[in-house]
Amino acid sequence: MLLEKEIIEAFIQGENAAFEQVYKTYFKRLAYFANKLIGDPEQAEDITTESLLKLWDRRRQFDNPSHIKSWLYLTVRNACINHLQETERHNRSHQEIGYLSNINEEDHDRHRIDAELINEIYQQLQTLPEQCAQVFELIYFKGKTTSEAAELLNTSTKNVLNQKLKAIKLLKALLLKRGLMLLL
Repeated sequence: MLLEKEIIEAFIQGENAAFEQVYKTYFKRLAYFANKLIGDPEQAEDITTESLLKLWDRRRQFDNPSHIKSWLYLTVRNACINHLQETERHNRSHQEIGYLSNINEEDHDRHRIDAELINEIYQQLQTLPEQCAQVFELIYFKGKTTSEAAELLNTSTKNVLNQKLKAIKLLKALLLKRGLMLLL
């Protein structure tokens, strides 16, 4: 989802509502991207928040949504590399630094595409019936088993399986319609 020109202009002018829109647009996908790079969801969210705050401080430098998006991914990537290096120094282990130096651009691109696809799935998930969306989110985003999801939703495992299949079918149709199914 690209930000509209009016939101960018309001963002540059320092309007808090525009910052909230930028935050909502990019937070989840950037946190996913960061988590893929560092493997720590909480730290990934911290890095993402810090990167978005840096963007806010530099907001007058941007006039284009694609520049904002590129800058954010690069900033998050660099912050993740810095985090891994600091962790490495703290643990006095050179194994992770060796891995970090071997990470190639294809891996970064793949993680970025994954993050964008997950964001699109999440956006389409909002259009599904409530129970389908809840089941899908519990199983695929939160890693719950069918029985755990059934217990949390106070329903049968058969109903959870039915809702899961229905969610998958509806999401496939929505993604096919948007031409994104090939990415899966």
